[in-house]
Amino acid sequence: MDKSPEASGLSSSKIAADVNETPQTVAKPKLILRRARVDDVQALSELSARVYGVGSGHSQRMIRGQINNFPEGQFVAEYDGRIVGHAATFIISAKLALAPHTWAEITGNGYASRHDSSGDYLYGMEVSV
Repeated sequence: MDKSPEASGLSSSKIAADVNETPQTVAKPKLILRRARVDDVQALSELSARVYGVGSGHSQRMIRGQINNFPEGQFVAEYDGRIVGHAATFIISAKLALAPHTWAEITGNGYASRHDSSGDYLYGMEVSV
């Protein structure tokens, strides 16, 4: 049995053309981690509603408060330009962090309003994807 390219209906010029063609580049999806910005508030509130249910997630006011109170501690994960994750933190004293508390008490009702830049602990108040 002849296994030459010509026997299979392919000419050597066709094979050469296929080999020499530039392969098309397919853009890979990008995952980016960055600090949250005020213009992310709506998307973060929508993400929180998807994670916790409508009315149970973080409000836009809470997220804006987190960003305003400690911008260096608020992060988002973007996948292909769409926010898919959120992490919120603040700094607090050891005395407050180690004392019995509820989430609402320690986080200032979700606003990170108890942030203390001279505190001892970085407190993770939210991670959602």
